[in-house]
Amino acid sequence: MAINLANIFVIFITVHFTHHILIMVFSKKNRISTQQANTRLDELRAKPIKTLAEQKEFITIKRPKRIGTFRWRWSFIPKTILTLIIYMILFTVYRYIFGYFNINLVLWQAITYAIVFPLILNIALEKFKIQKSDVGVFFRRARGGNK
Repeated sequence: MAINLANIFVIFITVHFTHHILIMVFSKKNRISTQQANTRLDELRAKPIKTLAEQKEFITIKRPKRIGTFRWRWSFIPKTILTLIIYMILFTVYRYIFGYFNINLVLWQAITYAIVFPLILNIALEKFKIQKSDVGVFFRRARGGNK
C-alpha cells in the first residue's frame, strides 16, 4: 500500500498522543503529580487577585524552569532507545490499520484532524483530571465559566 503524506501526518499525531496516553495510564507517579499540579493551578486561577508569590508559584507550576537543570546520565540512552522502539511499533501498528481498512486521507482532512483531535483528547483527559488544556481554559472563560 502506498501511504500518502496526509496519512503519515495523521499517524504521527496519533502515535504521539497514544504514547502520551500510555505514559499517563501506566505511570501512577506521573499521573498523580499532574493531577496535583492541575488542582493547585485551578485554585490559583480561581483567585481574581493574586499576590506576587502566588503569581510566581503559578508560573513555576505551569512552566517549570528547565534551563540549566540538564545533567548527562547514561540512563538517557536506553530510555531514548526504548521510546524510539515504542514509536516505531506504534507507527507500524497504525500504518497496518490504515492499510487494512484502506484509509486514504487528503491533506485538508489531516489538518482538520490535527486541530480537532488534541482538543477532544484534552476534554477527555480533563474529565479524569489528568490534563488541563490551555485552549480549554480560554473557551471556558468565553462561555462564562468560573475557571
